[in-house]
Parts: sequence; structure tokens; C-alpha cells
Amino acid sequence: MRERDQRDRSRAAAPLAAATDAHVIDTTELDADTVLDTACRLVRSSPRASRRMVRAISGELSDTALKVRNQESP
Repeated sequence: MRERDQRDRSRAAAPLAAATDAHVIDTTELDADTVLDTACRLVRSSPRASRRMVRAISGELSDTALKVRNQESP
């Protein structure tokens, strides 16, 4: 994965790069619930986020966290 990311960042056409105003969540030591809570907090605190947008994104993140949690279960 690291090799792929490095390759994508260094390609000539459309290199992979975070937006200048992006928030990066280091998930290395976090469980799915903490990542979800952090992402939802960031969305809610955005001055550009409408209530509808927050609900939509929160729902998608909840669905993703549930899938991840189910994969982590023994």
C-alpha cells in the first residue's frame, strides 16, 4: 500500500495529494468508533456544512464503521 501511495504521489499526471484545507485523521491507533466520532465532529464544525450534508455524511460514515466493526469481530 505504501508503494502504491508513493507511486501515486509521484506520478506526472494528476498526482495524489491532499487538498490544502484537508483534515487528516491518523487512524493508526484508533478504532472504527473513534474514527467515526472524529470525522463527524470535523464535518459538524465546518462552516460550509449544511445540516443535510452532516446527516448524509454521518450516515455513510456510520455504515462504513459498522462494516469495519463486523470485519474486526472474531
